[in-house]
Amino acid sequence: MRTEAKKPNKWKAWSSFAEQDYINDLNIPTFRRLAREVGFDIERLELRSFGGSPLRKFVSSTLKSLPFIGE
Repeated sequence: MRTEAKKPNKWKAWSSFAEQDYINDLNIPTFRRLAREVGFDIERLELRSFGGSPLRKFVSSTLKSLPFIGE
């Protein structure tokens, strides 16, 4: 039997990505600009969303394809 205390979930401690200083705070245009500035060529960029119901996936993929929404 395990007697160790369960570690607290660190993801619940933050309310935003900005508090974590994670790369997830980048949007796609900023990522493309930063890559270009350091000399990288993006040969392929696959946009993916979180999982969920088939309806949620459909709505998400539809919105991602719109140039004025994108993310």
